[in-house]
Amino acid sequence: MHTIRLRSRWEIEPLEGNQVRCTRRFHQPTGLEASSRVWLVIDDIGAPGEATLNGRLLGLIEGQEVTAARFDITAHLQPGNVLAIRLASAQPLESVRLEIHDGVSEASAP
Repeated sequence: MHTIRLRSRWEIEPLEGNQVRCTRRFHQPTGLEASSRVWLVIDDIGAPGEATLNGRLLGLIEGQEVTAARFDITAHLQPGNVLAIRLASAQPLESVRLEIHDGVSEASAP
């Protein structure tokens, strides 16, 4: 497994209520093989919301005490990507990463 941390360069947009949209641009990881799977992993969330990649909903982040979310983004990657995470809290995102799993043994990683 290879990890790419998505630090800094987040654009923060306040929304109605106490919601916030965090947007980050990133390039498609290089060296991906046909068997590679790329997972978006968000730790220490602390609030419900949703994640989109290139305008496509990846999924909802549900629950009042949310601690983590994982989404398989392999099929949605483009050369240039826009990740947007809307949260029902102004808490900053501190632990967002891409996990790249290669090979048959890692293809079905959680």
